[in-house]
Amino acid sequence: MRIAYFDAIGGAAGDMILGALIDAGLDVGRLQAELATLPLGDVSIRVDRVSKLHISAAQFEVVISGREEHLHDHTHDKGGRSLGEIRDLIECSSISPTARARALDIYRLLGEAEGKVHGVPPEEVHFHEIGAIDSIVDIVGSAVAVEILDLEAIFCSDLPAGSGVVRTQHGLYPVPAPATLEVIAAARIPTRPSRIRSEQVTPTGAAILASLATFEQPRMRPDTVGYGAGHADMPVPNVLRVWIGDSQRDDTERLIVLQTNIDDMSPELSAHVLERCFQDGALDALLVPVVMKKGRPGVQLEVLCRPDGLERLRQVVFEETTTLGVRWWEVQRQALARERRVVTTRFGPIAVKVRIAVNGEERASPEYEDCRRVAVESHVPLADVYRAALAAAQRD
Repeated sequence: MRIAYFDAIGGAAGDMILGALIDAGLDVGRLQAELATLPLGDVSIRVDRVSKLHISAAQFEVVISGREEHLHDHTHDKGGRSLGEIRDLIECSSISPTARARALDIYRLLGEAEGKVHGVPPEEVHFHEIGAIDSIVDIVGSAVAVEILDLEAIFCSDLPAGSGVVRTQHGLYPVPAPATLEVIAAARIPTRPSRIRSEQVTPTGAAILASLATFEQPRMRPDTVGYGAGHADMPVPNVLRVWIGDSQRDDTERLIVLQTNIDDMSPELSAHVLERCFQDGALDALLVPVVMKKGRPGVQLEVLCRPDGLERLRQVVFEETTTLGVRWWEVQRQALARERRVVTTRFGPIAVKVRIAVNGEERASPEYEDCRRVAVESHVPLADVYRAALAAAQRD
């Protein structure tokens, strides 16, 4: 599937997002046509080529009646708009329902953030900076761009925190700006420290990415790269880079191994311990004979589980064994695709597990419990049932 990955080298703002996408191939004519359906008056867009520390990038500008308004310093238009007015404005456009829903979700995040900062309900927030025409264009344009580029998923790196202060309609605010930080906190966006004395992520940029993106780097095969420029000059290239390409299947997963050594537990309890582990979500569990200190025989219990099962299975081990401690660590597992199918044999239907190799080759293995049940019911050797199920799977 087609995906995009935003790499926040210098930061993220609405104009940087659109600049990067345009640089990566977004059709400016189609974008302008969609934006023209918004009742914003005489508004157009312009894209310039600029250099940020010798990196060529696209700088996205909003032009209103012949004058540029895209300043991104929190001092856009003075009147501002309420969340309801912005919602009506977006719903009056003829952009697709999907793009409209995306844009409204971005504004919902901004409304909740601003409301929390100022202590009022989101519907009572009177937007100044993010109610400006250029921010509306940034937000709606980003929502539309996803559709134009046919992106099925969007990912993003962690965001630089920036430092210092920024001038807003209300005066000097700390960086990140309060609304930006509320968006980051609500979406649990990962951040990285930055010594740059400047705002690197705007509320609009944070909200667009919070709504559209997953914050991790995907496995992908990029074929297009774009750079969107910010307005400030910084010690690092003030650009947002986007990679666009096809996702690659990630057949590895992170798992947890729990392990403990036991030398004072009755062997009669061993089968019950394994059964409890499987009941409580273990992917695998085994007991291995070991020789412990002073030559004492013992067993090593090893349990494989997913990260969210660690706490539960750790408790099971403490409850069901005599151990005094459990160790664990993260591992990676690569697993082939598999399917469960039912085949027809002369003994009746039997379930088989089919392993599918990377090259598409299939290999079937009859399910033991199904074969044993059929063998008991039919009064025939288990091996006969197993062979019949395997032959039926290979035939099908």
